[in-house]
Amino acid sequence: MTTTIPYHAIRSAAGCAYDAAALGEVMLRLDPYDVPTALAREMRIFQGGGETNVACGLAYTFGLRTVVLTALVDDHIGRNIRNQLRAAGVSTEQIIWFNTRERRHASPPIRRAP
Repeated sequence: MTTTIPYHAIRSAAGCAYDAAALGEVMLRLDPYDVPTALAREMRIFQGGGETNVACGLAYTFGLRTVVLTALVDDHIGRNIRNQLRAAGVSTEQIIWFNTRERRHASPPIRRAP
């Protein structure tokens, strides 16, 4: 059953923490410059994914308050992704961090900001 929210019940932008939220996975793109990947010895690293690309575009291009809702592994790669998102103006406050080194069995993730 769908519930319709009346117009007067919608909060103003000032009453919201974010203008947009992106929910989804984050991927890394490895760019070997102008060298074929099989011959490359150096690569640039870019975060990407449909959801985060939209969040970055809205934040960087239009100055909107955006947040990404995702989970990352608590390591150097995860922090690199976090830093790229922050550089684009995207809030990373809601990221769920996993520590795979200290876990032997599946359990709920750690909620902390590195």
